[in-house]
Amino acid sequence: MKIYMQEARISTFITLLPIIILFLLVMSLVFVIATPRLDQVQIASCIAEDAASSAGTWGTACDNAYPGTVLHQDDESYEVHTIRRVGVNSYWGGLRINSSNLSVLDCKSIVDVAFCYKWWSATDNITNCDVSVDADGGASYTAIDTSCPGISEPGGVTCVNVTSLEGWNCSHFFGSSASGALAKSEGQHNGQGENGYYDVTWDVFYFNVTYDNETVDFTPPEFTNLANQTLYAGQSLYYDVDAYDDNGISCFKVNDTDNFQIDCSGVLTNASALSLGDYWLEIIVNDTFGNNQTGELKVTVTNESLPSLIIWGVTPQNGSGFEPLLQVTIGANITANQTNDSVSSASAVISYPNGSALSLLLSGNQDWYSAVFSAPLIYGRYDFNITANSTLGEYAVASSYFNVADMTAPSITQANMIRSVLFTGQSSPIIFRADDDVAMGSCWIEVLMPDMNINASSISCTGVPLIYWNTNLVGEYLITFFANDSFGNTANASDAYEVFPKVDVNYTLKTKNASTTIGMTLYKEDENEVIYSDDYEGDEVISLPDTDLDFEFKSFSDRIYAKLKKVGVAASDGLAFGLDKHNSDPGYLVTYVVDNEHLFEEADVTICYDDLSASALYSVESDLHIYKCDNYNFDSRTCNSGWDDITSSASQDLANHCFDFTTASFSGFSIKEYTPPPIEDDETPSSVGSFETYSDFWRCGIWSDCVDGVESRECIQYNMHEEVLGSKMVERNCTSEPLEDELGEVDIPRKSFDVTLITLDSSDPQSKEGFLSIIAMLENYEKNPLSLELDFRIVDSEGKEVFRDARSVVVTDLLMESYTSSDALPSGEYAVVLEVRKGDGQDKQRFEKVVRVGERGILAWTRQVYRQDPIFNWINGAALVVIIGLSLAYYFFSRKEYGKAKPIVKVSDKATLSQDAPDYQSLGRDKEQNGLVAGGKTYPLKNRKLKNRKPRISTSKLRSKG
Repeated sequence: MKIYMQEARISTFITLLPIIILFLLVMSLVFVIATPRLDQVQIASCIAEDAASSAGTWGTACDNAYPGTVLHQDDESYEVHTIRRVGVNSYWGGLRINSSNLSVLDCKSIVDVAFCYKWWSATDNITNCDVSVDADGGASYTAIDTSCPGISEPGGVTCVNVTSLEGWNCSHFFGSSASGALAKSEGQHNGQGENGYYDVTWDVFYFNVTYDNETVDFTPPEFTNLANQTLYAGQSLYYDVDAYDDNGISCFKVNDTDNFQIDCSGVLTNASALSLGDYWLEIIVNDTFGNNQTGELKVTVTNESLPSLIIWGVTPQNGSGFEPLLQVTIGANITANQTNDSVSSASAVISYPNGSALSLLLSGNQDWYSAVFSAPLIYGRYDFNITANSTLGEYAVASSYFNVADMTAPSITQANMIRSVLFTGQSSPIIFRADDDVAMGSCWIEVLMPDMNINASSISCTGVPLIYWNTNLVGEYLITFFANDSFGNTANASDAYEVFPKVDVNYTLKTKNASTTIGMTLYKEDENEVIYSDDYEGDEVISLPDTDLDFEFKSFSDRIYAKLKKVGVAASDGLAFGLDKHNSDPGYLVTYVVDNEHLFEEADVTICYDDLSASALYSVESDLHIYKCDNYNFDSRTCNSGWDDITSSASQDLANHCFDFTTASFSGFSIKEYTPPPIEDDETPSSVGSFETYSDFWRCGIWSDCVDGVESRECIQYNMHEEVLGSKMVERNCTSEPLEDELGEVDIPRKSFDVTLITLDSSDPQSKEGFLSIIAMLENYEKNPLSLELDFRIVDSEGKEVFRDARSVVVTDLLMESYTSSDALPSGEYAVVLEVRKGDGQDKQRFEKVVRVGERGILAWTRQVYRQDPIFNWINGAALVVIIGLSLAYYFFSRKEYGKAKPIVKVSDKATLSQDAPDYQSLGRDKEQNGLVAGGKTYPLKNRKLKNRKPRISTSKLRSKG
């Protein structure tokens, strides 16, 4: 029976084993996220060089508007720039782009970078050519092609994988602060042939970037042009099919491969001679995620003969626009179709808007003929005809037109509400300024109301305020500003303001100094926009928007300044704020007292002492310290809790004679000259730079009984590894009378306090960084409040100090001080060092703990492996099928074999609770009052006298030191 039960238990375990493995595989698959590909980069900026005397002279504007993707398409939108020959001087022409996409914020890594280009030259007299890319702002370009382009447009686009040529990363291409990736292409006239300007044309010039994030694309691409084609008998087909996809086009295919062929860039050509008739084709395009789209087009071959002269590619195209005084290139591709014929001459006639005309002789060869003229300062439409003549007496005519106009939109210099925080019914001026290089037209605003209606109003273009009064709805108002010039070019800008319910608030400002007022200014939260301002003492009723504002108070010739952050307006109704200044605290040069009833998150405070006499009141300004009394009586001018030195958390402005600091509470603040206390015999600190080192320290035992007015104790010196370096006896005067505690019993304390150090690190398994939280739990063993100095730091594995904080605390019975690293720490081991010293320096405790921060665990490792080698996805899939089959088969087998066995299982009633993300603010005692609970663990209290006392918990947020 015992053997049978054991076999049954083994069988049950084996039956569950495939299910456990299945669960682990499913969980691992969850962590495998498909590699995302979202928006591609676009050309953020473009600059060119035209007939420059030296290479890299980027001073000419590009032809198209950027940011944009004009150069991403193999189409008829070009960048055309010139090289030149003048006698022995040869000039450069070129193009440079900076590519990025600031809207992509989730790039994790760069997978692949390709650069695509297509360019040609109007002359073969070109040299010193290159196409180059760079990742560090143009400091070190890497050439990917140094051959010069041909004199006709290439049949396709060239794309080169440049991933390994530069140190590409996400910050080059993506993110709100992307630096961008540079690419340039240049060429120089070689000094041969005729003098003149010669065009160099770029049709395609862009980065194609594949990157990794956590998005999957299920959307197929879309065709942007798919038109039927007609050919003459014997004519070859050349048609560039275009498609668009957010994540890039992979390749094109055509179904009739006997007669046609198409490359991955979309260029469709005939693969054989085409007979007369119609050919219906299916074009398939897929994106980089494998999504497909299919479209149809018809190719018709007719029996008509080719004309002897063909003119195509006329420029400028219909409706093109140019600024006055710019150079305009009139040109066209002209071809003779008979083998014994050629183009003998080409000319153009340009008709001006005023009725006059200009005749130009076009020059060129090998298809392209052109001439350049300067657009006069005559606005309007220019029509032109191009006539080509052949050597056999044939001719052809083509026409087009362009416009000379103001192409530049107005410039907006100001567009905003004077106030962006209002209450219902309150109005605010709106200021708008715009100007234009030719002539302004009109300006207006459109306001999107909280109810989604749009109100439009005209507004001055010259900064005359518009008082906008429609603020009766609570919510956000979005303003769009528009400006038109006399040619219809439009510019726009935006701003917003928010309307809150109106609330009337009673305020009281009080001082104890005669004829002294307090200046109160209310600001928009975290900004310098003034909502209300006045200077008074006493009571006042103010109408304000019901929201959170920053309250600023100044007095005594602005020598005390306090700005309370994020104060609720409605919650401040009937509350008071008081300021006092006097010199009646013994030993202190000046005392400022703040009597505050408002709730706030934190406050910035400045206290100046420029009115104090240095010669009479202090000798060394840098020895001045600032002190805080946490419980100061405003009316009686007395400190009820003692003064704490807060100089370490303040900054001293010696130029303006002020202290600046941030506080979470108000009471009294005093300034006096600080005299450092002498170092006792049992303290031997040393210093490195501006920090105290803890390489050597002393630990002293308890004081002996008081004999003949003297007591003694032994102190031992340790190094940072707790190794003994030496020891000595220390004596001091004492009294023989015992001290009595609250119960009247003799109590000579052997220890003033005890410290428990709790470290909690929060690390994301998918990240190589984490945050470190430390809690110092302080127990006071004395009857009276105990002042302690806390010095905390974090040291990395190389001994470098990465964080430090020093503060003074007062412990009544139990106190907890928390520290949280403000910035994530890189993965690795860190030493946490905390030293706690009693105010008189006679008692000190020091702690060191080693913690690890960063990536950990099998899941993080599994995820990394899967992301690097996707073949594990297929292994997982196959393993899932096998495990499911084995699980089902073994389940039925075990039921048949051991179905009658009913082993008895005894279940314990114990349960384990875990708390993955402990709330550090909820630390408290356990039910037996024997310890504190944090992060699912109990930390025992070592002082039994505190078991029935209510703990006072104080936490403070760590301020970043810059």
